Amino acid sequence: EGRFQEHWYRLVAAELAWGRTLLDVGAASGYGLAIYGEAGALDTAGIDPLPLGPRVQAIPVESIPAGSWDVVTAIDVIEHVEDDRAFLANLLRVARAFVFLSTPNWNVSRAVNPLHAREYTPEELVALLAGFRRRVWTSGTECIPVECLDGLVPGMEDLNFGVLIEVPA
Repeated sequence: EGRFQEHWYRLVAAELAWGRTLLDVGAASGYGLAIYGEAGALDTAGIDPLPLGPRVQAIPVESIPAGSWDVVTAIDVIEHVEDDRAFLANLLRVARAFVFLSTPNWNVSRAVNPLHAREYTPEELVALLAGFRRRVWTSGTECIPVECLDGLVPGMEDLNFGVLIEVPA
């Protein structure tokens, strides 16, 4: 199994896992759940329409009760979803504190993956996240903090995105 997103799971684990519950949406095999557990998560679960691991269930995020998890992650998932705004709204509905999502940068990958419904330029991601308090990272193989994503940071146009969104009160 390729672990191309492991750096994102490790970032979330280091920043958010200790003493919290985490739901991974689009968990595939569920390898991220072990990373969260090792970092001190109180409870973890994974959901995916095509579960590949024993700890991952085929439950749609729409059926998860509101406010049932402290942190909800969607690591390289939103680009596969037709209605990205409804998907984001569901992630925020389920989370009590934070949502973390990562997604490819169109400027890098040019949407060559036929399974992607879309990919975002920096400007498109800013538009999707307008109005939310957030922290942003860019990534090649490591996570680099970015002060803001309200415009192009030199060099950022060639990296993928990770965004931590605070759930509105």
